[in-house]
Amino acid sequence: MPRIKRAGYNWSQVPIWMTCDHDLSDGAARLFCYLDWRAGDGSAFPSLATIARDLGKSEDSVRRNMRELEALGYVTTSGRPGRSSIYTVHHDVRTDKTPKPDQQQNSDPPQKCNPTPRKFATHN
Repeated sequence: MPRIKRAGYNWSQVPIWMTCDHDLSDGAARLFCYLDWRAGDGSAFPSLATIARDLGKSEDSVRRNMRELEALGYVTTSGRPGRSSIYTVHHDVRTDKTPKPDQQQNSDPPQKCNPTPRKFATHN
């Protein structure tokens, strides 16, 4: 996904289908934005303590939100023994009802955003 760059600003990009995902809590959506910002064009590896401090949450809340993002396919976590985990955000998570880019005639978001039923693409 192309990233917005503007001098003096830090951005996080959220896919419209994520915004309309009724199964995603607000805390998990904030965590996704944070990880997306930390990852830039790759992966992020902040510790749970750093994430919790930056978001003003407890580590338990961060863990719960992380499990939610992983279960829904928005984040993949890779453990590193003795170090913080590596978090990879996925902007390409789609549902059956979300048009693929080659099916859209313009870049406008779909008028109806109903992400259920959920069938996600697999990530390598």
